[in-house]
Amino acid sequence: MSVWDVASERPKLKFRIRTNAVHSVDFRPDGERVVAGSSDGRVRVWKVDTGEEQFERQRGHNSDVLCLAFSPDGQLVASGSGDQTIVIRGTLAGSEPLILCRGNRLTVYSISFSPDGKRLVSGGEDGTVRLWDATPPSFAPAIRTPLRTIDEQNDEGRVLSVAFNPNGEKIAAGTRIGFLNVWKSNLTGRPVRSSQKVVMYTSIHFSPDSRLLVGGGIRWDIDSRNEGSVFTGSGYVTAMAFRPDGNRVVAASSDGIVRLWDPNERFDNPLQTFQLGPTGGAINQLIFTPDGRHLITANANGTVYVLRLKEWSAK
Repeated sequence: MSVWDVASERPKLKFRIRTNAVHSVDFRPDGERVVAGSSDGRVRVWKVDTGEEQFERQRGHNSDVLCLAFSPDGQLVASGSGDQTIVIRGTLAGSEPLILCRGNRLTVYSISFSPDGKRLVSGGEDGTVRLWDATPPSFAPAIRTPLRTIDEQNDEGRVLSVAFNPNGEKIAAGTRIGFLNVWKSNLTGRPVRSSQKVVMYTSIHFSPDSRLLVGGGIRWDIDSRNEGSVFTGSGYVTAMAFRPDGNRVVAASSDGIVRLWDPNERFDNPLQTFQLGPTGGAINQLIFTPDGRHLITANANGTVYVLRLKEWSAK
């Protein structure tokens, strides 16, 4: 993991993970811990201020950890893997798996907790969107099966990204060849919004007010029937994220560049551009810290950068 200072463009802290790639990262809601999942099947948690590793757990997955999510209260962390399982565990050092979610037929690509932390939605290579019970068991670890399954057969079986909106009323799912669907949060009935673009929805995110949805380099207004606005830049968009105040959105591209935008304006020119450098490589995921003062990236070369960006901090 690396903590960078933008003014000096030098790392303050750097902890290299001995693996080929870091696929996913997430901040605990209080911003004091960061979790990373990698190609060696391990889940690691560090302190953000010092870079001290809190714990490293291999038990639970025997393949790449491709997606991660902290629960809203920060007490649980969920991980999805190429071994077709989702594991939910506590965040204390030495915590063993509490819940093992089984029922996926292929790789799990994306997971998201509901705002109340009681449910988890997942998307995977088998073309499904699944809803799970995420409440911790009272006694022994539990094996859970899906509460509800939606089969997205129109995309050759790959749901790359899923998300709850902040008020918990909707679930969105994006696919490999550009299908985007939004349902009511119980996954019943037909989608309330559906569209297709020539993009890959590798990550999708709702704005804090639930009004906008971004992914694949496109901004959608959930309640509008207008076509989405397209971000400009070189390379295809691999990850996007809203700043917690909703006034900025970032997009990372396959050329290793991170661009900052105003989500309410035209996307002709970014407000700021940051190049991670020739060793940064493609960016698999990026997220803001809860206070909006740092941005974290998970990179294909096995590094995790925490960018300390005063220009991007919440006002």
